[in-house]
Amino acid sequence: MAANQEVRVIVLVKGSTDTEEDEEEENAAWQILAAEQLLAGYSEEDAIYDNI
Repeated sequence: MAANQEVRVIVLVKGSTDTEEDEEEENAAWQILAAEQLLAGYSEEDAIYDNI
């Protein structure tokens, strides 16, 4: 590692106000987003692979 190199660190901490219901809603939202992003990359030309 080079001397004087800038490093950024992100620390994620679960908030004390998060409830189990909030966490479930957030997880559901992430799953929906992941599915949308996956399908956004799919095109009709890819349908040829569905029949293999």
